[in-house]
Amino acid sequence: MTNKHLAVAAALAVSFFGAGTSAADTAPTPTTAAVSPNPPQYDADDPPYGGQTTVSGTARVRYLYAGAGDDIRFTFKGVRGNPFTTKAGGHAAGTVLISHTGLGPDGKRVGATGTAKVDCVAPGGDTASLTAVITKDMPLGKKGTRLGFSVTAGGPGVGRLGFSWGIVDGAKLRKCLAPAPFAAVIEGGFTIGGGGELPPPPVAAPAKK
Repeated sequence: MTNKHLAVAAALAVSFFGAGTSAADTAPTPTTAAVSPNPPQYDADDPPYGGQTTVSGTARVRYLYAGAGDDIRFTFKGVRGNPFTTKAGGHAAGTVLISHTGLGPDGKRVGATGTAKVDCVAPGGDTASLTAVITKDMPLGKKGTRLGFSVTAGGPGVGRLGFSWGIVDGAKLRKCLAPAPFAAVIEGGFTIGGGGELPPPPVAAPAKK
């Protein structure tokens, strides 16, 4: 990629994470929310962790302040955990993949991607909030920066996603905090597993003899 393309990719990231022109996507047809009916389960490998909420799926979202025709996607891969990561006994795992592409001045599609490691997950019915830490410097932020996400289960017309930049100030974000899911899913969708309720509190690990 040339220096010009790199500059365009950075500009695309700014339009995604800041303000730009309004997108012109049409309203999608509603679909049913995808929420697993299974109750929270204890982690089989480490019972003191308590119950787990899972978040999965890939979706393109409509962010009103991105450029028309921009393609903005989020993927939640292997995401599971609980809100007890703020105290001893909690657990979270998984990866968030972020992709934003658009057309550059020369008509070619360019963009930026990023990856963040999940460090907290909190359920709320068909919605979950989670945070993840950037694993490698990217236009959005440097390695070690925490990002917040809110996810509403479902596909186009039902699924939604919120993120802690652009229209909100996510500086010095604490675990599991995220804004309301303000961006609608227009392609793909998300699934939330674990019953959508708070898990049992973590059980203290037995004292070693």
